[in-house]
Amino acid sequence: MVTSVLLSVLLLLIAWAWLRLAKREVSQPIWSTLEIPDVPEAEAPLISVVLTCRDDLRDILRCVSSLLHQSYPRFEVIVVDEHSSDGSWERLQELQAQEPVPLRLLRTRQSPEEGAERRSARSYGVEVAKGAWLLFTEADTYHAPDLLNRAMAYSRARDLALLSIAPRQECRTFWEHVWQPLLFQYMDLLMPMGRVADPTVPDAWASSSFLLIAREAYTEAGGHTGEVPEILTASGLARRVKALEYRVEFIKAMDLLQVRTYRGLRELWKGWSTRLYDLLGAHPSLVAIQALGIWGWSVLPFAAMVPAFSFAFWGLDAVQGWWDVVLAVTTILAVVTILQAQSVLRRVHRQNHWYTATLPLGGICLGAAAMNALVRRAINKDTRWKSRVYRTQER
Repeated sequence: MVTSVLLSVLLLLIAWAWLRLAKREVSQPIWSTLEIPDVPEAEAPLISVVLTCRDDLRDILRCVSSLLHQSYPRFEVIVVDEHSSDGSWERLQELQAQEPVPLRLLRTRQSPEEGAERRSARSYGVEVAKGAWLLFTEADTYHAPDLLNRAMAYSRARDLALLSIAPRQECRTFWEHVWQPLLFQYMDLLMPMGRVADPTVPDAWASSSFLLIAREAYTEAGGHTGEVPEILTASGLARRVKALEYRVEFIKAMDLLQVRTYRGLRELWKGWSTRLYDLLGAHPSLVAIQALGIWGWSVLPFAAMVPAFSFAFWGLDAVQGWWDVVLAVTTILAVVTILQAQSVLRRVHRQNHWYTATLPLGGICLGAAAMNALVRRAINKDTRWKSRVYRTQER
């Protein structure tokens, strides 16, 4: 009896969390439709876009092309190549010859060795950048033509020193649809973006896909000289800037910024099995709790349907009391509510809502990847991400 009642209460809490997340996402304005006054061309500060590349031939040309075709009047694009061996450098040189917009190609001073930190390449790009503002982005992103213009106008209107934008996750294969939306929904549940702008909240988080920052704030915060591994550098930089009492915001612009990080089951498993350890707390106990949280949040309501409906197969004699009826009704309400919320979230994020029914499968995979990340880190203290190895510091 006690177990059934407690499980019923837990299912209602999980359904409430899903509803709360869906309501919050629906209530957010569409950033591209906001009334933001354009920055007069005479007052537009120069923005230096700094992008690092190492064996990113699959994505780099699309990314750089989208950056070169921004409508903002004054910007330069700086690509720092870390001695790519897949032809990226040669293709970038061809693109440089074709584009009239300023594109500067640099190579790091020495070939990267295993354990070299990627932030050194970004710092190299900053050294030659001329802009009063810096934009750091990733090779797997796509920027709509008006993104940089609106981001700068929004930053000036809100008196921001740092603006980070969360992209829309591009999902094209079955496993991308299963994994990617669920992961970022879970992160949104844990860390609502609206809290980043709240000055009473000391913590801050950001996305490396789009990080626009005033050079003055960047220099005062120490630049890219803090966290290891690289996947946490954006959030670390945002925290340091906010600690200096600059205004910081983290928003979504899913219709203007897109990213496709991994493709297919193999890449998803390998990629998130390394990244999730740091994203979920960078401590064994925290990662284990988060993995259990993912399973409980996305799998438990569906697993609860098995005992809740056992009497439907075995007859009413299997019902031991009113608590079994309560559990069955609660399970139905929770599952229906969660699926509806999941469908709404996928629509809001412009993802295929027909994959809503794959929610428990995605939860199983994501939780398993988190546990795999925990085991891998216990065996090996290094993090490999996008052909790079980063030494992890104890926290």
